[in-house]
Amino acid sequence: MSPRSSSTENLQPILLQWFISSFHLLPNDSLYGSPERTLERFLMEDDKGQRYILDKISPTAIPRKLAIAENLERLHLINPSLPIVPYLKNHQNQFISEEGDSYWMLSHFVEHLPLNRQTYWQDGWRGLEMAEFLLDLRHAVLKWPQDLGKSWDPPLEQYIPGFADTIQQRHPGKYALIEPILHHLESFLSSLHRQEKIFCHGDFHPLNILWGYNTIVGVIDWEFSGGKPRLYDIANMLGCLGMENPEALADRMTANFIQYFSGEGFGSKEEWASLVDLMISLRFGWLSEWFRKQDDEMVDLEITYMQFLVEYKTQLNTFWGIVQ
Repeated sequence: MSPRSSSTENLQPILLQWFISSFHLLPNDSLYGSPERTLERFLMEDDKGQRYILDKISPTAIPRKLAIAENLERLHLINPSLPIVPYLKNHQNQFISEEGDSYWMLSHFVEHLPLNRQTYWQDGWRGLEMAEFLLDLRHAVLKWPQDLGKSWDPPLEQYIPGFADTIQQRHPGKYALIEPILHHLESFLSSLHRQEKIFCHGDFHPLNILWGYNTIVGVIDWEFSGGKPRLYDIANMLGCLGMENPEALADRMTANFIQYFSGEGFGSKEEWASLVDLMISLRFGWLSEWFRKQDDEMVDLEITYMQFLVEYKTQLNTFWGIVQ
């Protein structure tokens, strides 16, 4: 729904729950984050010039959204300098406001710079900033109680075999292509349950980061956050980066990103040796999405990318300085 088709009168009772009485809607072109996470989204500005994002959420999404909001608040209280975007509590000290039969959440809009999708992986400073954020996140979570929160998604070692069975039944031709990939991952998946789990962002990659001048000003889209293998966010970032441009896996941003972790002693030798296998495993989630959208071109591209990672695992580890 565009601002032109939405009445400020319809939204005013909702915004009043956050003590916002005067505001105007702005074009949604500047909104960041996935539109699939909410039912509707509005960008607005109050009479003081403060900008907000108002999200209408599905009732079925409330438990997950509430958990995300609580985790972000907890992180912000532990380390206010973490570049996250917490949700705002309403006049009842709640993250979710109810108006009629609809549910809403509010957050500040963070001003940021556009990301050049053609060249960003050539910027070494971005790799350092991302690595520093993940380590700061880890240090903050260490101050939590021994609770990683509810796991919303099945472990990879359970999810991938079940998804593979579905592909075999419904798309036998595609299954023939991924079967060698599954064989390659057998040993890794069987040992994955032994890796330490930590609280992870769950979808960490450059497009879920709001960038400033040589810094990160916000990290968004925490829908898949929770307890996951220690190198999960690292593997996801690299996997998404390589999907955009495989050559970026051997560029300055990636080199700085991985070298920063080695200097901090983050992760075990065994975890780093299986990093590429974790990258491959995470791509099955994307493959599922392409099947769901019936995007045959992206299905084929995803399978080709996973085959590439299997074939060049040794070369990637060598470039990254990972001892196997």
